[in-house]
Amino acid sequence: MRRLRRRATSSASNNGTGTSSAELYNAVTGTFARTGSMSAQRSSHRATWLTNGAVLVTGGATSTGVTATAELFHPLTGSFERTGSMRSQRELHTATRLTNGAVLVAGGINGSITLSSAELFEPTSGSFVPTGNMETVRSEHAATLLGNGNVLITGGINTNTLHSLATAELFH
Repeated sequence: MRRLRRRATSSASNNGTGTSSAELYNAVTGTFARTGSMSAQRSSHRATWLTNGAVLVTGGATSTGVTATAELFHPLTGSFERTGSMRSQRELHTATRLTNGAVLVAGGINGSITLSSAELFEPTSGSFVPTGNMETVRSEHAATLLGNGNVLITGGINTNTLHSLATAELFH
Protein backbone atom coordinates (compact mmCIF):
# COMPACT_ATOMS: atom_id res chain seq x y z
CA MET A 1 0.00 0.00 0.00
CA ARG A 2 1.38 3.42 -0.95
CA ARG A 3 0.90 6.31 1.42
CA LEU A 4 0.36 9.90 0.42
CA ARG A 5 3.16 11.98 1.88
CA ARG A 6 2.74 15.72 1.91
CA ARG A 7 5.60 18.03 2.62
CA ALA A 8 6.11 21.78 2.31
CA THR A 9 8.93 22.90 0.03
CA SER A 10 10.37 26.21 -1.03
CA SER A 11 13.32 27.39 -3.07
CA ALA A 12 15.46 30.41 -3.76
CA SER A 13 14.26 32.90 -6.32
CA ASN A 14 16.38 34.04 -9.25
CA ASN A 15 17.67 37.10 -7.37
CA GLY A 16 18.96 35.02 -4.41
CA THR A 17 16.66 36.54 -1.78
CA GLY A 18 14.51 33.45 -1.47
CA THR A 19 10.81 33.04 -1.87
CA SER A 20 7.84 32.97 0.46
CA SER A 21 5.91 30.48 -1.65
CA ALA A 22 5.50 26.85 -0.61
CA GLU A 23 4.28 23.72 -2.33
CA LEU A 24 3.06 20.31 -1.25
CA TYR A 25 4.41 17.24 -3.00
CA ASN A 26 2.06 14.32 -3.66
CA ALA A 27 4.22 11.17 -3.83
CA VAL A 28 1.39 9.13 -5.37
CA THR A 29 0.87 11.39 -8.37
CA GLY A 30 4.39 12.86 -8.43
CA THR A 31 3.02 16.40 -8.58
CA PHE A 32 3.39 19.62 -6.63
CA ALA A 33 0.54 21.91 -5.59
CA ARG A 34 0.84 25.45 -4.25
CA THR A 35 -0.14 26.04 -0.65
CA GLY A 36 0.03 28.99 1.75
CA SER A 37 2.95 31.41 1.84
CA MET A 38 5.54 31.96 4.53
CA SER A 39 5.58 35.32 6.29
CA ALA A 40 8.97 36.20 4.75
CA GLN A 41 11.00 35.30 1.70
CA ARG A 42 13.69 32.84 2.78
CA SER A 43 16.59 30.85 1.42
CA SER A 44 19.08 28.57 3.22
CA HIS A 45 16.47 27.90 5.94
CA ARG A 46 15.49 24.54 7.43
CA ALA A 47 12.15 22.74 7.67
CA THR A 48 11.56 20.06 10.32
CA TRP A 49 8.49 17.84 10.62
CA LEU A 50 7.13 17.91 14.19
CA THR A 51 5.37 15.07 15.99
CA ASN A 52 2.06 16.98 15.87
CA GLY A 53 2.18 17.07 12.03
CA ALA A 54 3.21 20.73 11.74
CA VAL A 55 6.45 21.74 10.03
CA LEU A 56 8.88 24.10 11.80
CA VAL A 57 10.66 26.53 9.45
CA THR A 58 13.76 28.14 10.99
CA GLY A 59 16.03 31.01 10.00
CA GLY A 60 17.53 31.54 6.60
CA ALA A 61 18.54 34.51 4.52
CA THR A 62 15.96 37.18 3.72
CA SER A 63 16.08 40.39 1.70
CA THR A 64 17.20 42.22 4.86
CA GLY A 65 19.85 39.69 5.97
CA VAL A 66 20.01 36.54 8.07
CA THR A 67 16.96 36.04 10.30
CA ALA A 68 16.19 34.47 13.66
CA THR A 69 12.47 34.17 12.87
CA ALA A 70 10.61 30.88 12.78
CA GLU A 71 7.16 29.81 11.70
CA LEU A 72 4.95 26.75 11.68
CA PHE A 73 3.32 25.28 8.59
CA HIS A 74 0.03 23.44 9.19
CA PRO A 75 -0.52 20.90 6.38
CA LEU A 76 -4.23 20.43 7.09
CA THR A 77 -5.02 24.12 6.57
CA GLY A 78 -2.13 24.99 4.26
CA SER A 79 -1.29 27.96 6.45
CA PHE A 80 1.81 29.38 8.13
CA GLU A 81 1.91 31.09 11.50
CA ARG A 82 4.76 32.85 13.29
CA THR A 83 6.19 31.20 16.38
CA GLY A 84 8.97 32.22 18.77
CA SER A 85 12.23 33.48 17.31
CA MET A 86 15.55 31.74 17.70
CA ARG A 87 18.13 33.31 19.99
CA SER A 88 20.61 33.60 17.09
CA GLN A 89 20.14 34.66 13.51
CA ARG A 90 21.27 31.72 11.37
CA GLU A 91 21.25 30.15 7.92
CA LEU A 92 22.86 26.92 6.64
CA HIS A 93 22.25 25.35 10.07
CA THR A 94 20.75 22.00 11.02
CA ALA A 95 17.37 21.38 12.68
CA THR A 96 16.91 17.86 14.06
CA ARG A 97 13.75 16.57 15.75
CA LEU A 98 14.64 14.74 18.97
CA THR A 99 12.86 11.73 20.45
CA ASN A 100 11.06 13.98 22.98
CA GLY A 101 9.62 16.12 20.14
CA ALA A 102 11.92 19.11 20.68
CA VAL A 103 14.06 20.33 17.78
CA LEU A 104 17.82 20.84 18.09
CA VAL A 105 18.94 23.83 15.99
CA ALA A 106 22.73 23.94 15.69
CA GLY A 107 25.46 25.95 13.99
CA GLY A 108 25.12 27.78 10.73
CA ILE A 109 26.20 31.23 9.64
CA ASN A 110 25.21 34.70 10.86
CA GLY A 111 26.52 37.03 8.17
CA SER A 112 30.18 36.08 7.79
CA ILE A 113 30.49 34.45 11.23
CA THR A 114 30.24 30.66 11.59
CA LEU A 115 28.34 29.67 14.75
CA SER A 116 28.92 27.03 17.41
CA SER A 117 25.73 27.92 19.30
CA ALA A 118 22.78 25.56 19.60
CA GLU A 119 19.24 25.94 20.88
CA LEU A 120 16.14 23.82 21.37
CA PHE A 121 12.68 24.55 20.01
CA GLU A 122 10.02 23.46 22.50
CA PRO A 123 6.80 22.73 20.54
CA THR A 124 4.50 23.00 23.57
CA SER A 125 5.56 26.58 24.33
CA GLY A 126 6.60 27.61 20.81
CA SER A 127 9.84 29.01 22.19
CA PHE A 128 13.57 28.49 21.73
CA VAL A 129 15.85 27.88 24.71
CA PRO A 130 19.65 27.84 24.70
CA THR A 131 21.51 24.57 25.08
CA GLY A 132 25.22 23.72 25.13
CA ASN A 133 27.40 25.04 22.31
CA MET A 134 29.12 22.72 19.87
CA GLU A 135 32.86 22.31 20.36
CA THR A 136 33.50 23.47 16.79
CA VAL A 137 31.96 26.27 14.77
CA ARG A 138 30.31 24.74 11.68
CA SER A 139 27.83 25.39 8.88
CA GLU A 140 26.54 23.20 6.06
CA HIS A 141 27.11 20.20 8.34
CA ALA A 142 25.01 17.08 8.88
CA ALA A 143 23.08 16.18 12.02
CA THR A 144 21.67 12.67 12.45
CA LEU A 145 19.42 11.43 15.25
CA LEU A 146 20.85 8.15 16.55
CA GLY A 147 18.84 5.25 17.99
CA ASN A 148 19.97 6.13 21.54
CA GLY A 149 18.54 9.66 21.25
CA ASN A 150 21.89 11.41 20.76
CA VAL A 151 22.54 13.57 17.69
CA LEU A 152 25.71 12.96 15.67
CA ILE A 153 26.96 16.22 14.13
CA THR A 154 29.52 15.77 11.36
CA GLY A 155 31.57 17.71 8.86
CA GLY A 156 30.64 21.08 7.48
CA ILE A 157 32.59 24.25 6.85
CA ASN A 158 34.21 26.81 9.12
CA THR A 159 33.59 29.92 7.03
CA ASN A 160 35.69 31.96 9.49
CA THR A 161 38.79 30.13 8.18
CA LEU A 162 37.34 28.70 4.93
CA HIS A 163 38.25 25.16 6.02
CA SER A 164 36.21 22.01 5.48
CA LEU A 165 35.76 20.03 8.69
CA ALA A 166 36.49 16.34 9.13
CA THR A 167 35.36 16.25 12.75
CA ALA A 168 32.30 14.97 14.57
CA GLU A 169 30.63 15.55 17.92
CA LEU A 170 27.64 14.25 19.85
CA PHE A 171 24.73 16.15 21.36
CA HIS A 172 23.40 14.33 24.42
